[in-house]
Amino acid sequence: MRNLAKTIRGLSWIGIACGVHGWVFLILSLCAWRELVPEESGPFLPLASAITPRFPLDPIEPELRRRSGRPAESPPESEDLGSLYDWVTVEAEHRAEAAPPPRATIPDSESGSARGRSTVTRSPGLYDVMGTGGGAGRGGAFAGRFRRGGGATTATEKAVDAGLRWLARHQAPDGHWSPARFCDHCAGAKCDGPGDDRHETGLTGLALLAFLGAGFTPASRETYVDLHSGKRIATGDVVRRAILWLIGEQQPDGRVGGPVRETYNHSIAALALSEAYALGGGGALREAAQKAIDYVILLQNPYRGWRYTKKCGDNDTSNSGFALMALKSGDLSGLVVGSSTYDGARAWLDSVTDENYGGTGYNAKGQLCVTVPGFKDHPTMPAVGIMCRVFMDRAPSHPSIRPSVWMLAADLPVWKPTEIDYYYWYYGSLALYQAQGPEGPEWKKWNAALKTALLPHQHGMNDGCADGSWDPDVDKWAHRGTGRVYSTALNTLTFEVYYRYETAFGVEKRK
Repeated sequence: MRNLAKTIRGLSWIGIACGVHGWVFLILSLCAWRELVPEESGPFLPLASAITPRFPLDPIEPELRRRSGRPAESPPESEDLGSLYDWVTVEAEHRAEAAPPPRATIPDSESGSARGRSTVTRSPGLYDVMGTGGGAGRGGAFAGRFRRGGGATTATEKAVDAGLRWLARHQAPDGHWSPARFCDHCAGAKCDGPGDDRHETGLTGLALLAFLGAGFTPASRETYVDLHSGKRIATGDVVRRAILWLIGEQQPDGRVGGPVRETYNHSIAALALSEAYALGGGGALREAAQKAIDYVILLQNPYRGWRYTKKCGDNDTSNSGFALMALKSGDLSGLVVGSSTYDGARAWLDSVTDENYGGTGYNAKGQLCVTVPGFKDHPTMPAVGIMCRVFMDRAPSHPSIRPSVWMLAADLPVWKPTEIDYYYWYYGSLALYQAQGPEGPEWKKWNAALKTALLPHQHGMNDGCADGSWDPDVDKWAHRGTGRVYSTALNTLTFEVYYRYETAFGVEKRK
């Protein structure tokens, strides 16, 4: 008995010692975690908290109703959100090169700060409604961007974060992005690369799409201190102000923006409003998005495509591409889009697609791009054609698609003077990913070349306020009036291709 009592007393001291050491270990772990993710430059946009229920936290709806003089809307008793707002959990394990690292611990090699975001696990039923058009598809059709799969890497996600930070830093207080005067909001030495303010509606829509494509809504609660300006930026507020600005620019007939390059500007704005509604808007935002979609349809030439202005009798595949993206987004958001508008678009694409080699032309057969003196011609319109047909018909089976894929694979992205074309790279990335998916042989070649071309040429911390942006003066189109806002927003969207529309439009299972 005496030996037993001594043993018990010994065990009690062992237990106390283990408990003390456990508490010490826990405290040290917490200190280490705080050091890993410093408060002032910590994770940019952790997605787990960005996914929030639409009701009653929609900050857009009360403001829109106040502007219109209508009474506030009570949240419905139940609403099918397509499982978009199911509870999600942050992944604990690090998935290097398969998905962004958890807890946004991407190190910045130039500044030592952390950039990145959390990843989220797939919720049950989240993808069961992809591409169905309305109802449950309203949320689920865009849910791929919350998963962060499809080939996104640490490097590409760091590029997305840096691009979004640059855009947030240069947003005007009223919510828009000015192509010409964005440098009014620079911190320190001003960025160069101004554009033409006649494009501000379309470029504001493009910048907003970059945030929506990364999964951020007006209800997002993340804040961070910008390392260049020292200002605390609320990501949800960036998105909220951009949406309100676009709606403030909407005319009674539904058009957003002015008459200059009407189809480009309006279609991109309509695309952004449709996605914003799909990701969490209320009835007033639905009304604005539906009016915008209706005006896209009004712009269309009867039984054909789109050009720069309403029903002008002329058509081109580039304008038609953005118009079709807006319509398909509206369709998947539960907005009303008639089937006849797609019939006209198919008729236009068929009229400019060569039956022998499959390439889609700009406004005639064989014209695979718009020529700009001093720059190489790329098969840009075949890329737009692939995207249009896949988005409309939800299957990469049209006979023109395979030959067009080969054209893109034969003209990969490369950073050389006269060959840089952000627009071609954006549509080529969308087209090949949708046509083949992450395992496609041509997509893999394209993706490797894209990262080699674009990633090293994004500005970093040592470049001051330009950090996160891409230069416009080297690009085929950005130097012609769209400027640095365009180059940065478009390239950021290009690196969201892995999840922004990943099987979102009901593409058949890829081989």
